[in-house]
Amino acid sequence: MDEIAKGEIIFGDVTLTYKQKNAQKKKTLMDTVFARKYEGSYPKIDEKLYSGIVRKLDKKNNPLISEMEVVDVKVKARTGFISTSKGFSYATKSSEKRNNITGAYE
Repeated sequence: MDEIAKGEIIFGDVTLTYKQKNAQKKKTLMDTVFARKYEGSYPKIDEKLYSGIVRKLDKKNNPLISEMEVVDVKVKARTGFISTSKGFSYATKSSEKRNNITGAYE
């Protein structure tokens, strides 16, 4: 099992075990993008934080999936980290004037 740092996004194969309708199941998601969240108790997965994985496990969007846990990770590529910035930048109007004949900025 390859190690994933907090907040890291990887591309690879992720093997999960989970409980669905009181039956223990195991599934491998091949060639998927997986991000470890900054909060949470990895390798156990909170179903609310990882709602995209729940949709991949059950195409009918069955809400009875629980006790998800990452068993194995095979990293093919490390793509970066989740952005933690919450702010935004301001856009300002340009002070340049256009030429009426050529349309170029002056």
